[in-house]
Amino acid sequence: MGLSIHYSGRFNPEASLERLIRECFEFAKVFRWDYYIFELEFPQIPFPDDYNENIYGIALSPPECEPLWFTFLSNGKMGSPAQLQYFGNSSDPYNQFALYRLFTKTQFAGHGIHMLVIEIFRHIIKEYLVDFTMSDEGKYWETGNRQELERIYKQYNFLLDMFGDGLKYSIPAEGEYLQQMIERIAGEIHSEYHKRKF
Repeated sequence: MGLSIHYSGRFNPEASLERLIRECFEFAKVFRWDYYIFELEFPQIPFPDDYNENIYGIALSPPECEPLWFTFLSNGKMGSPAQLQYFGNSSDPYNQFALYRLFTKTQFAGHGIHMLVIEIFRHIIKEYLVDFTMSDEGKYWETGNRQELERIYKQYNFLLDMFGDGLKYSIPAEGEYLQQMIERIAGEIHSEYHKRKF
């Protein structure tokens, strides 16, 4: 739970993976973010249909944010170590979809980091990614509207704070099971949420 971006795409076979890693490393240096470099060179281009157990590329870690995955499987499709571990050996269609669908939660990093993350993706897709899609729960990718992003952050923060406080301070009513208590808290939050204007 928390505001996130969801994305997928393929590495542009005309581009250089080493150069992408260098550019992302420069972002990490400038913003003082942590990073992790995986394999530096794809084993085969044109890309094969299948993939091995390695990850190629770089992950950036802004503060209070999940990693940004500029990482790929050996078939050139975006993927992450967790996706490969959980979905890599499955032939189930949903799992194969999930294998190539990455996400980054930015909720706790704040809207400033969220905007920066989106702008980095805008820069990277120009040269290094093809068939790229992104769904931004903050709507900044789609609109570029900072005020809308800030409004959505307020909504998410309100809901998370209310739910956290509800769990922390609520006492189950007599004979109330945990699930019933959570449903009651959710109902109270829903009611309060609709009274507010964000």
